[in-house]
Amino acid sequence: MPLTSAAASSTTPAAPAAGMLPADSPLLPSSPVLRRMLAGIARNREPGFHFPGNYAGLSFDRVASGDSLTSAPVMPFDADADGRLDGFIFAMLADLALATCVRAEVVTEVRLATVNMHLQLFDVPHGDRLEAHSAFESYVPGAAGRQAVSRTTIRGAGGEVAALGTASFMVLDLPPGRRVPPMRPLPAGEPALLPDPLALAEDEAAIYRRAQAALKISDGAGFIHRFWGHRVRRNASGASGTLMATPHVGNRMGHVQGGIQVGFAEATARAALEGHWMPTSISACFLRPGEPPAVRAEARIAHRGRTTAVVRVRLFNHDRKQVLDAQFAYAARKGA
Repeated sequence: MPLTSAAASSTTPAAPAAGMLPADSPLLPSSPVLRRMLAGIARNREPGFHFPGNYAGLSFDRVASGDSLTSAPVMPFDADADGRLDGFIFAMLADLALATCVRAEVVTEVRLATVNMHLQLFDVPHGDRLEAHSAFESYVPGAAGRQAVSRTTIRGAGGEVAALGTASFMVLDLPPGRRVPPMRPLPAGEPALLPDPLALAEDEAAIYRRAQAALKISDGAGFIHRFWGHRVRRNASGASGTLMATPHVGNRMGHVQGGIQVGFAEATARAALEGHWMPTSISACFLRPGEPPAVRAEARIAHRGRTTAVVRVRLFNHDRKQVLDAQFAYAARKGA
């Protein structure tokens, strides 16, 4: 008896969805950076998570209040000259890892607003992957509203501790129409289908063009630095900087993602210092969302000695309302 049309169709590979191409299509770029951008854009089409995290390939490998595991690959084009993960992505990993165990504790769908984040940093190799083990600690006793506290340990591929951290979050109602991030492991390897670069939505096309432009520039900085597009410069009182608040750095609310804010603030703090300094601690308080069109940074050196330095950085919206207040400690590199 001949196969029915339904049975026949079950053996035929499904055609790619509109605007998607097989990963081996000659119409897709060969550049691993641009292919990674397209994979991030594809993942970003699912409601809940944001583009910076989707691009970075952050993976929620285990979601549990007592021991969550969040990881990030360290790609060559997302690392510095020493092979350490870009500071923006590192701070984003810490922020999201600290939040994941809180979401597991709360259970219900809520919005988490970061109140503060503290990181103790260690200058160790990152290898090809960072893993953050996080745990919910408690709610702040006596606080108005629910304020949750969590802790994390971030390790490089070799098992060495790259950071110890704590954070607190306000547990808020989820705005109507919003969804919590889909916290699940990210499959290994490249997706079987990637978006057609010629069929991207307006915001997606803007992100893709930004990546293309960053690849064409040869200014001594790495690709990811050029892609974020922040501008920092030293001045008589420290340093200043500007970060355009466009979707390439935004969360689902349209605000600059919290970890991105911290990374931008640290980049501005580093610009204020002369010599060879390495960051050893971060203490950041989040005051209000970072909003379009741009977030600006002002860094002032609080202390600069022979072996240690401290820099305070404040971020502001275009209306001069303060977004972030952060303090960074540095140590002089041995032998520098």
